[in-house]
This record gives sequence, structure tokens and C-alpha cells, in this order.
Amino acid sequence: HNGAGKSTFCLMLASILTPDEGVATVRGKVSALVTLGAAFNVALTGRDNIQLYAAYLGIADKVLASKMDEIIEFSELQEFIDEPIRNYSTGMRARLGFAVATSLDPEILILDEVLSVGDRGFRAKSKKRIESMMKRSKCILTVSHSTSFLRSITTHCLWLDKGSVRMAGPATEVLDAYEGNAG
Repeated sequence: HNGAGKSTFCLMLASILTPDEGVATVRGKVSALVTLGAAFNVALTGRDNIQLYAAYLGIADKVLASKMDEIIEFSELQEFIDEPIRNYSTGMRARLGFAVATSLDPEILILDEVLSVGDRGFRAKSKKRIESMMKRSKCILTVSHSTSFLRSITTHCLWLDKGSVRMAGPATEVLDAYEGNAG
């Protein structure tokens, strides 16, 4: 449910927030798409925001330069890339953020409710990219309210309820319990 602590958990794992108590330890290079348009500046162009978001994620300029064309192509925003991002729809911003976060080949990718944005074609394209990353043994942490999406792409689930872990384990078991509790 909303307010369970899902986004806060993601922000801690991405080292954007620090926990009030306890420790969040992450081993690996993290890329996070935790808030649509996080680190975007509406006065800058899409291209400039790619650079800004990459800097926010700690990506070196040289690495970004080698990926710039791929990012723009994946986002399907070629004709808008040099326009100020204030003129972009929410879906266009999500496309751009997703393209940056996933083009940089992180070891750990954190996606907080971002795959529900965009048209059907872009969602399918995004799902294919995540599946490709999973095949390359990447760790993908995704937050979603869509149990059908989670069933189709996850192997393990963590069910948070009011800031506490309600259940963790194989996706099928956790999602069955969650759906059984929804009634």
C-alpha cells in the first residue's frame, strides 16, 4: 500500500537518504530511477539533463560521451532532445530518466514505480531491456503495485507494510500471500 516505506527504502539503498536507525549496506555500482525527473532541471534541454542526471548518478563524462547517442535513441526523444525539459510530458521525462539509468550498465538498478509510465510500446521496450540486464546477472530492484508485472519479471519479493517487512522470499509465495491478504 502507499505509505509502506517502499520509496524511502529505495532512496536509502541508492544512498540518497540515510536511515534513522540501522544500516543500509549495498555492494556494487548503483543506478537509481527512484523519482521521475530526479535531478532534472526544467530550464535545461533534454541533452543537458542527460549530463546532469549522469553526474547525479556518479557517471564519468567519458563514459557518458560513449553512451549519449544510445541514450537518446532508446528514449525515442531525438526530435525533442535539444528542447527545454519543461516542455516534456511526464512520460517523456520518465523515458529520458529510464534511458540514462539503464544505459549505463549498473550492477544494481533500482526502479521505483517507473515502468508504469509511457505508452505500451515503450513499456514493452523497457521490460525487454530489464530482462536483458537480468540475463547479464544484474540485480534489479523494482517497486510496483502491479502483481502481474512482478510475477512476470521478478524472482524474489519483499512485501513492506507500514515500514516493516511483512514477508520476503520467492516471488510466487510472497505475491500469493499479498493477493490473499488484499481481500
